[in-house]
Amino acid sequence: MQTDSLEKLVVIGLGSNQNSLINLRRALLEIRCESNFKILKVSRIYESSAQLPNHAPADWDQAYLNAAVLVEVHSYESQGLLRQLKSIEVRLGRLEAEKWAPRIIDLDILFVKD
Repeated sequence: MQTDSLEKLVVIGLGSNQNSLINLRRALLEIRCESNFKILKVSRIYESSAQLPNHAPADWDQAYLNAAVLVEVHSYESQGLLRQLKSIEVRLGRLEAEKWAPRIIDLDILFVKD
């Protein structure tokens, strides 16, 4: 495991197109509860269209709500951070689904800085 430094600034992207506002709030609460995360700033919420392939079912065409959160991560380790975010997704009810399927929550690492 690679630990680059003890603390890093990380931007986490949040997205949902199923009960979107509720699930974004739930994700922020989960992030806040992680002992090695300190939330520094939260963006506004933005709406975007679902990006779908031509053959996607019509019910997948649901707009997403998106936001970003700047966190200070203590004891940073890249794979550990990814596991934490995936664990939050599972706790919020995200299931494995097809690539373009609607999402209860999607958490992505957008940027990492020392």
